[in-house]
Amino acid sequence: MTTTPAPDTVALLARATVYLHLAQALAYPTDRRLAELWSNRFVEVLGAAVGALDEVGSLEAALDQLKQAIAMLRDSSPGLPEEHTCLFARQVQAAPYETSYGRDFAFGRMRELEEVAAYYAAFGLRISPGPPRAARPPGCRA
Repeated sequence: MTTTPAPDTVALLARATVYLHLAQALAYPTDRRLAELWSNRFVEVLGAAVGALDEVGSLEAALDQLKQAIAMLRDSSPGLPEEHTCLFARQVQAAPYETSYGRDFAFGRMRELEEVAAYYAAFGLRISPGPPRAARPPGCRA
C-alpha cells in the first residue's frame, strides 16, 4: 500500500497569504489599508509569501509591477478611495464578483451563490452571520 505525502504546509500557508492579500487589494481602501500600502508592509508580506512558493520566478515579475503601480497610485489624483467608489460602487464599471459576469443573471447568481456555499461547506467553512467588518465607502447605500 502506498501513501501520498502530506501537502507542504509552508507552501499552503504562503498561497493562502497571497490569496488573502490579493482579495484585500480589491476591498475598499480604508485609512488602515492605505497606511499599510504606503508603508510597503502590504508588498513586504506579499513578497515573503511569494518567496515561499515554487512559482517564485513568474510571480516576482508581477510583484515588481505591483510595486511600481503602488508608487504611481500614492501621488495620483483622484485618490484611491474615490477611484474604488467610482469603479465598484456607483457606476460599477468593473464588478469585483465573478458571479456578476454570468449569462443567466436572474437565476444564475442564486445558483452561483449556492455553489459557493456548498464549496465552503465541503471544507468546513461557513459564512459569518453578521455584516462585514469593513467600512462602507462614502456615497454607497447600505
